[in-house]
Amino acid sequence: MRQWILNVLYLGFKEIASVLRDVAMVGLIIYVFTVAVYSMATGLKTEVNNASVAVVDADRSTLSSRIKDALQPPYFSPARDIDRSEVDELLDKGSYTFVLEIPPPASKRTSSQIVAPRFKSTSTRRP
Repeated sequence: MRQWILNVLYLGFKEIASVLRDVAMVGLIIYVFTVAVYSMATGLKTEVNNASVAVVDADRSTLSSRIKDALQPPYFSPARDIDRSEVDELLDKGSYTFVLEIPPPASKRTSSQIVAPRFKSTSTRRP
């Protein structure tokens, strides 16, 4: 038992010494346990609030209208229907934060065949 405790202590000190030699790791540890905790505790918002959403609804079914109706305040502003040809232009202008594209005919697929709707966001676009 004594040898096991000595081995654990030796390996523990070895790991601590190894981490202390890695400047990037020490910086990350300091950041995670100070700045990140403080910013989350003082009210940094991480959820969406009143995001502008457009919908390209190629299905026009009850299912797709229920999906559109699920985008409700305070997280989303009322969704507006747009044409597929307008998507890139409106995202580039910053008119919408997200565009939800519902492919045709999503309502006729069985639950095992449903393809998830695609989201486009201005934050992921590259010039």
